[in-house]
Amino acid sequence: MATPQLTFNTGQTAILMADFHREGMGDNPMVREHGTVQKARAVLEAARQAGVLVVYIVVNFRPSYPEISDRNVIFRERKTSA
Repeated sequence: MATPQLTFNTGQTAILMADFHREGMGDNPMVREHGTVQKARAVLEAARQAGVLVVYIVVNFRPSYPEISDRNVIFRERKTSA
């Protein structure tokens, strides 16, 4: 399948980038299978070259992780390991 060409107004566009942690991404088979880190790197490089604003989101929790619900499948293991 061909990659679609996208056009953006670089003055009105931002890339919102989540932080990647080894503990959450490094052992994830889907991340490896889909080349997530490499694709994210390519997007960031292209955005920087185009002069697009890159905004980083850092996931951070307070001690004892009160923000994490027991129903949160992704982060609850972090909460119970504290």
